[in-house]
Amino acid sequence: MDKKKSKWDSKGFGFDTDFYRRKDWLTLRKRMFEQSPVCELSANHGIIKPTTVIDHIIPRRILQDLELEQDNLQGLSQQEHYNKSGLERDIKTLDDFIKELQTGKLQYVCTPEKKEKLFLLLKEKGLLLQ
Repeated sequence: MDKKKSKWDSKGFGFDTDFYRRKDWLTLRKRMFEQSPVCELSANHGIIKPTTVIDHIIPRRILQDLELEQDNLQGLSQQEHYNKSGLERDIKTLDDFIKELQTGKLQYVCTPEKKEKLFLLLKEKGLLLQ
């Protein structure tokens, strides 16, 4: 019996964990740590915490097309990443994510500058019609 490879790893750790071992991701991740050594969200409020996670603003499970786009990445502390992940957990579609990012519970999960760049990227790729 053939088993299809699931996008979730066998131990339930998350979506397509092989991505996080790819050379292109590891190179980009290293560059992001160098560019953002301080948590971007904390710094936006005058708090200095080290970046420990390079976060996909729009999660890969929702939109893989932006997984290597720097404008969809941000440096976060572990706590900020944990908080963001909790807020976005039940969102399943790109349209719902964008609505929440614009005016809902996700409107503060990235800096205004990052959000502006992300929306420009989405428009450029034809993924945002507004």
